[in-house]
Amino acid sequence: MNSLIKNFQKKYCISQKNKESSFGFFKWVIKTELTILIIFFIIITMYKLIPQSIIFQMKYSINKHFIYDKNSQEHYNFDSVKSAILRNNSISEHEKNFLNLFLESEIKENVNYIDTKKIESRLENLKVTYNKKYYYDKKEGEYIVSNPKYEMLGIAGKYNAFFNKITIYEQINEYEISKNYNEEKFDFSKCNKEAYFHELNHLLSNNNLNTITNKSNLSEAINELFTREYYYSLANNNDFQDKGYDEYIIFAYSLAELLPENVVRKYKFDNNDSIIIKGLLEIDNNLDEVYKLLSSINSFNIYQRKDKSGYMKFYNSLKYFYEKKYNQDINDNIDLLLYFYGTSLQSNDEKNKLKKYLNLSSSDEIIDIIPKGYYSNNYTQMHEKTIAICRINGQKKIIEIE
Repeated sequence: MNSLIKNFQKKYCISQKNKESSFGFFKWVIKTELTILIIFFIIITMYKLIPQSIIFQMKYSINKHFIYDKNSQEHYNFDSVKSAILRNNSISEHEKNFLNLFLESEIKENVNYIDTKKIESRLENLKVTYNKKYYYDKKEGEYIVSNPKYEMLGIAGKYNAFFNKITIYEQINEYEISKNYNEEKFDFSKCNKEAYFHELNHLLSNNNLNTITNKSNLSEAINELFTREYYYSLANNNDFQDKGYDEYIIFAYSLAELLPENVVRKYKFDNNDSIIIKGLLEIDNNLDEVYKLLSSINSFNIYQRKDKSGYMKFYNSLKYFYEKKYNQDINDNIDLLLYFYGTSLQSNDEKNKLKKYLNLSSSDEIIDIIPKGYYSNNYTQMHEKTIAICRINGQKKIIEIE
């Protein structure tokens, strides 16, 4: 009996030590976690107190080392892309034909800026889904918007690089709903092809989004510029149907006027802000001014129509770099005056100057603009000069900018 009691006590003592040891470890974990939380709180507080321009400089000093460089591929064969598309069992034959037709010229002309192996893999495994705009609510007896978030923002599609998936949202007016709406299939044949191609253009980019200012307005604007040129050069249609980017496509066209072609191409397919920053620093080695320009783009409220203060910030920064590079008044650039025409930014003096250049009277008006080409060979051949479509004495007239 004594031996049993001793064994029990021995075991009990060991158990007590284990309990004390476990409790000590538990206290250490709590203490360590509290310390980490306090340090994290201090870092966040200090980060918020540091001027954004300083953070911008710090990020740039790091990000500039991650610019994607690749070897020349002058003899790249597009057949490898076609084969990748052909192997994709998740998309229809119509989609495959569309991809082959509309991607060929863009990939060939930009092959030295594209990670072709990554793109081939993405195209082989790409998934595309089509979401109808409404669903029928039996309880309410009416059609309800399926995706209120995207309806509110006017989003026609999106590309998720992580899942390599394009989602296209139906664009339809509630008054256009037919009796057989629920049975009607929404697929590639009925979708907005420009929106589809815009998302495909995101697929062509590295999608690392090394955005130093933490927003992607610039990436979206440049992506849309390439979409418009490469899509409409083949679609034989100059009427840009997708108006969702009209508010800030001006950023892309302005940088196309300011920066070398290779800089913008490189940025388009790499998505690293440092590429644009380096290009701007070559015009003027002033990182504070570069910060102002980029932050004015990426802080612009694209869902607030006619954001005058946003336009003004951008215009002032653009003017600084434009006049540094060309040593002339930015308002002497008629192309830029046209691009800015219709924004709340333009003064009456600037509008009058533009009308005077185009020989328009005060009652005449500019009703549309077809920008000149910058990157697509086909589009540039079609549109070597910017075109202003005007209404003069009630008649439509096309005027080329010399």
